[in-house]
Parts: sequence; structure tokens; C-alpha cells
Amino acid sequence: MDLDKALALKAFVLLDLKIGQKINSPVIMTIGGGGAMILQHDYSGTTYDIDGIANKAADKIKLLTEEIAKELNIAHDWLNPHFDTYTYYLPNDAKDRTGKTFQGKFLTVNSLGVEDLLIMKFMAGRNKDLPHIQHLLKKSPNLQIVENRLYELVKIKKSEAEKALELYYELTDK
Repeated sequence: MDLDKALALKAFVLLDLKIGQKINSPVIMTIGGGGAMILQHDYSGTTYDIDGIANKAADKIKLLTEEIAKELNIAHDWLNPHFDTYTYYLPNDAKDRTGKTFQGKFLTVNSLGVEDLLIMKFMAGRNKDLPHIQHLLKKSPNLQIVENRLYELVKIKKSEAEKALELYYELTDK
């Protein structure tokens, strides 16, 4: 079952409770992708999973999320760290643009900002991300941040970043 905003928040409430019971130490998580779109950036729709990176206790959190998956009848990997592989696309100051998405007693969830989600979506270059990109562009992002980072990425990941820049120019009429 896909996650809408209400179900995703319910899952985070349960995760906060379980962290308190089994870890008993604050956890800060940063999310991106579709989860950030529906939870922070007012995108109406659903997502299969939430891409999230926790500051600690990743193995314990994975076990807790699997418990929650069974309780809520959602995918066992509803919360996963897969996008960690792609965080090198982000500029060094991306953390400054995160927004608080959920605050529990033990769990804080922050979402990537508009500009940083755009960078990741442009770099992914997937057709399924086009509605997300168009939605984010309507939020008046600082496109200079996006454009500058895409140019920097051309030096690192030339072919991927060149495609991302082409898509950027096509969708922003620059």
C-alpha cells in the first residue's frame, strides 16, 4: 500500500514511540524524494516509500520500521536509506534549507528543501519525476542554487549532469 500524507505521519508517530521504547535516545532523520514531496512540499499524491537517512542507530531503526510495516500493512521498506547513495549531488549547504516535517518526543524528521529536491530530481532524470519537478518549480525556488550545483556536477558526473542541465533549461525556459 502506498503512503499518503496521513499514513506516512501515522508511521512516523509509531516510529517515534518505538524509538522511545527500544532506543531511548533522540534520532534526527533527513528525508528526500516522494516522502519530502508529500510531507513537506504540499504535493498531493502518494509514494511507495520514504527515502530517509538517520543520524544514528540505522540497524535498530530498520527493525522498528519493519514492525511498523506489519502493523500498518505497508511495504517492509517504507522507510529506507537508498537515497544516501545520491546525496553527493547535494551542495554543502543543503542542510541549511531543510524544513522540519515531523517532531516527536524522540524522532525529528527534516525534509530536503525545494532547491535540493530539484537538484536530485533533475539528476535522476526520470519521467516519473516530471510532475514533482513542475510542482517544485511553482514554489519560487532560488534557481541559481540549482543551476550552480548542476554546473558543478558536470565536472563530477559529466554525462548525467549534462542531461540534467538540458532538462533544467527545458523546464525553466532559461
